[in-house]
Amino acid sequence: MPKILDISKEKILDTAESVLLSEGYKALSVRKIASLCNMATGTFYLYFASKDMLVATVVARTWATTLKEMSEKALDAGNFKKGMAEIYLSVRAFSDRYRRVFSEYSGSVGSHDTLLSRHAMLRRQISEIISDLADVTGQQRLAGHSDVLAECLLAVLNQPDMDEYTLTSFMELIVNNQQEEHI
Repeated sequence: MPKILDISKEKILDTAESVLLSEGYKALSVRKIASLCNMATGTFYLYFASKDMLVATVVARTWATTLKEMSEKALDAGNFKKGMAEIYLSVRAFSDRYRRVFSEYSGSVGSHDTLLSRHAMLRRQISEIISDLADVTGQQRLAGHSDVLAECLLAVLNQPDMDEYTLTSFMELIVNNQQEEHI
């Protein structure tokens, strides 16, 4: 009869997230997580195939929560400009939370193709929220450009001299231009 494991997957994920955020990607190891969770190293592999799968699961879990909260905040913002600011602030908070992890990971094993595919996925997910925001705020013409707007948001996010005010000022120009076209 197989041994019943009394360790939850959530405990492993919580422990790994704690190590990632406090010590970084390089400090996290299967052996360390197994020890902190009071389990044998071999038992870890019943839950995750590798350190990278564990890290991906931790980050994906946080991103899923971020997406849900981001969508709710953006759609409740009241107007397109404020909704874009909410999206930006949510992505910024997520990025800031894992900045060290991303830097260490991409510096050690991340390939250019992998990073590009993840960027495209991120842009698609943000684009869907922007499209919904455009519909909810009466800016339906912008919904068709949500991919470009998502890319603009990501570009601003990666510039140290830009912030949500840079983005919202640009969004205001776009919204005002669109309204003028309707007059």
